Parts: sequence; structure tokens; C-alpha cells
Amino acid sequence: MVWGLKLPSGFGDYFPDAEYVGYSERLKDYFENEMQPEEQAKYGEFRGAGYVGHVVENFKYEPGTVHGEKCPYRPVAEHEWPEKYELYKTYKTLGSLFMMNSRLLAVDSDFKNAVERLEPGVHAFRPIEVVTRKGQAYPAQYYTMLIGQFLDSFKADESTEGSWRKPSEEYEQYFVFSDAKKYMSGLAFSKSAIDGAHLWRERHLSKPEIFFSDALKAEFDKSNLRLPKHCQMKEV
Repeated sequence: MVWGLKLPSGFGDYFPDAEYVGYSERLKDYFENEMQPEEQAKYGEFRGAGYVGHVVENFKYEPGTVHGEKCPYRPVAEHEWPEKYELYKTYKTLGSLFMMNSRLLAVDSDFKNAVERLEPGVHAFRPIEVVTRKGQAYPAQYYTMLIGQFLDSFKADESTEGSWRKPSEEYEQYFVFSDAKKYMSGLAFSKSAIDGAHLWRERHLSKPEIFFSDALKAEFDKSNLRLPKHCQMKEV
């Protein structure tokens, strides 16, 4: 079966109150001092700020796709990964997966290892230093994760009536009606389209944001990982 994970909407262990250290400044410096003028022009009047906004969206959207009038999304360059994340308050524990600002994802070593056992080379991870306001290192290694697999497996017509919503007929994206279990569990996915995938994002279903297989769920459970709210859904 398919599992769907919805990212949190409020601060806590799965979305700590925090900020990147030097990330925007580093990207803006690259824009101003290393990027060619013809590349800079792609980001319009917002210049460096437009480039920063585009970079963080590249972590979430499929390379080559376009939303609105923006530049096509592309693979994340090595210099575009965040390096440090500073917590604004004390957290005794953080989730094995937690959301950072701009909806980027951080995962611990056990999460990363579980994914790489089942899908080596499919997803990308880079170490990120998590520190307290006093500059002390949080006692666990975390990685920024880029999910490298996008599927078109959501079946709106075979989902339970009322389990999803769509802003308009023209809009390409669907959303779960609510993160309550009765709505999440009503979403249906094509078994043949999944075809052995273990971790992915959906092309036409924006929420929940992350999907994983029974096999990966078993790996998570084996390591007692702490994850945001997730729910089993239907395969058809």
C-alpha cells in the first residue's frame, strides 16, 4: 500500500522555529559576482531575491517543469545547498524528518540510510549543520533531502468521493480535502504507475507532499523513526 505524509503547518519537533545561516546571502553573492548577465536576466526585476526564491523551489519541483511565467525548474547545483540551520528555541528532540523554512526537508541518518538501502542513487542528500542559538551543535547529524522521483499515480476518479479538492477545472493540482485520516485514506493510487518506487512526490497531487511504500515504512518502523503525520492510502 501507499503511505502519504503531510508536512506540518505549525512549529514543533517536525517544523522547528529556526533560520538558515548565511544561505540567502551566499546565493545573492553568487548571483551578483559569479553569474553571467544573460543568466541573471532570467530572474527579472527581483534579481538576487528572485534567484534565491527559484533555488529553493528547485528542491520541491520536477526539473524541466514550469509553474506560471517562472523559469523552468532544474537540478540543484552544489553551491545551492544550505549549510547551517539555527534553532531559535530549545528542542529536546527533533523529528527524523522535519521541515525547514521554504518547505525544504531535513532528515536524520537513519532516515537517509533507510531510503538509500531501497533506492540507492535516486534521491540526493547533503549534510546540514543544525545548531542552537548559542552555536552548540544539535546532537544528531541531519541532511537536507531532495526527493528525486516524481510519479503520476494519483487516481482522482477512483478515490473516495469528497477526499480531494481542486481549486478549478483548469488547475492541474489536486489537494487532500483535509489531513484527517478519513480523507487521507480515501485517496487512490495506481499500483502499476508506482511500479516498485519507494519514495516520491506526485506530479498532480500537491498535498500530501511526500509518498512512500510499505517496504520503506517497514524500514522506518524498524529504526523507530519519528515522522510527521502519515497515513496509509489505497492502491488500485
